[in-house]
Amino acid sequence: TVTPRSPASFFTLEVLCYIKNERQWVSN
Repeated sequence: TVTPRSPASFFTLEVLCYIKNERQWVSN
């Protein structure tokens, strides 16, 4: 796992995790 230096990359990862959780919630 590579740690992103730019805040934008970190923010993108957070968004991806959020979307993933949302999809799981909708699936249930």
